Amino acid sequence: MSDPGPVDLSLITRGPVPPDVAPREPEDPQRVGPYRILGRLGSGGMGVVFAATNGDGTCVAVKLIHAEHATDTDFRARFTREVELMRRVAGVCAVAVLDADTGARRPWLATPYVAGPTLRDHIRAHGPLTGGMLTGFAAGVAEALAAIHRAGIVHRDLKPANVLLSPQGPQVLDFGIARAADESGLTRTGGLVGSPGWISPEQYRGQAAGPPADVFAWGALVAYAATGRPPFGTGAVDVLAFRVLQAPPDLAGIGEPLHGLLLAAMNKTPEHRPSAEQLLAALTTPWQNQHTPPHPEDGTQVLTRLLHHEWTTPAPARSRPVPHQHPASRPRREPLLTPGVIATGLALLLFALAAGTGAGLLMREHDTDQAQEPGTRPTAETVTATGEPTRAAEDTSVEPLAEEEASAPPTTDPAGFTVLVPRDWTREVEQNSVFYRSPDGDSYLQVDFTPHTTDDEYRHVIELEENALRAGNLTGYERVRVEDVTFGTDYLSAAEWEFTWVRGGQQRRFLSRNIAVTHGRHVTVAWAAPTAVWADQTREREAALASFTPLASFDPP
Repeated sequence: MSDPGPVDLSLITRGPVPPDVAPREPEDPQRVGPYRILGRLGSGGMGVVFAATNGDGTCVAVKLIHAEHATDTDFRARFTREVELMRRVAGVCAVAVLDADTGARRPWLATPYVAGPTLRDHIRAHGPLTGGMLTGFAAGVAEALAAIHRAGIVHRDLKPANVLLSPQGPQVLDFGIARAADESGLTRTGGLVGSPGWISPEQYRGQAAGPPADVFAWGALVAYAATGRPPFGTGAVDVLAFRVLQAPPDLAGIGEPLHGLLLAAMNKTPEHRPSAEQLLAALTTPWQNQHTPPHPEDGTQVLTRLLHHEWTTPAPARSRPVPHQHPASRPRREPLLTPGVIATGLALLLFALAAGTGAGLLMREHDTDQAQEPGTRPTAETVTATGEPTRAAEDTSVEPLAEEEASAPPTTDPAGFTVLVPRDWTREVEQNSVFYRSPDGDSYLQVDFTPHTTDDEYRHVIELEENALRAGNLTGYERVRVEDVTFGTDYLSAAEWEFTWVRGGQQRRFLSRNIAVTHGRHVTVAWAAPTAVWADQTREREAALASFTPLASFDPP
């Protein structure tokens, strides 16, 4: 069957046309079950989500499980059981399963296409929810969890990217998928799936994740919706784990009664948390008392009226391109976290940030012919299952470095950021950039603040590449990859660009992480070095790029 090529979606779909559909990749199918694939909506750890249409033109979302998971018999069996449970979920704010084939060569399931941004994208573009929208969001997600729990499912991965803000109210996605992975061989014995900062304390301690774990995540999610801040901040995985286990959540600025509900939901002890049903009642009863109905109603009925009166169609978030992938690269996967990561230590696996770019980035390369000596990696504290910090265990996959080669602690730069800089590297400022250079000057870490007009970092990187090639600034240029990526929940957009080029007869390599910190404020963190020493610098480079953090005092030089 030949590929029909690009199609005009408005001609073949009925209902909302997905605004963020990207073309199919060469390996993508043209059909999944009875559904014609229109393009990609996104890709995650378990599978690829496609926009598709059924026989009558209705647009749906089809999740196709990755081939490597489909061959795992434990996962397939668990996925089959979970889909059967998911079919029973009947909630106003839980996305229903329309169709599925768990026996296909690659299992899949179909759900309605839901128009609207994720909570994460809405807050990045427009800020926190307020008033009736916030009440409707909190009640709607509680109602979805109550319906999910009644069906015998635990979500286990409730986070801002898994809740859509539709014109009718919040819609919770991906329930059941996390447990299918967590209780199969994909995560090993005692493993867990989740996103740091949204995982409950008992999960970090290696205990089973039941409905109270979802309630904890509900509290974190609603706090984020109300403030625009993750309630346990951002940072390294082990730091976030310690805060979840030991520190109170940041609920500054949230008034009663929501403040009290969030504190109860994020209690460190799962047995002391309210149920999702109790949260729904606590949120809908006061509204019901102010809007007395002519006859008694249950919580779901009150929620329906509440959303009808209080919910407004969310302003559209800026469209984000589906990540472009170099043909040789593989899709990024959501992290699988195990209690061993917390109990035995994870030295600098940081929540990566999110992105911005400098236009003059490629024009300030310094020529030298000397090679960079291998630097060193930093150390970090991790956290045990009891919540006590300890020194991180050594990474036995690489040869330990001598004590005298150890990197310095994170540097707080006068320009308003922190970053891990290899020992003996020196600082200098040139135009809108801060440079940290190796002793021989041949390798450098650059933080560039050159502004640009778009918050779409991926598109801006492509423009940078095109301009540099047009101007002939990159002799022997060869792209390694350009990717649209996401770092945490605090930033608008991110992209990474890696390439090689020849300068002064020497092949060099360059990796930039471009971050839109806020609207109109962008930064690029880049590492450049001779290709000959690139592999030797892997640990220092990854630690430096991952550790970069803009501070409240962030101010370009």
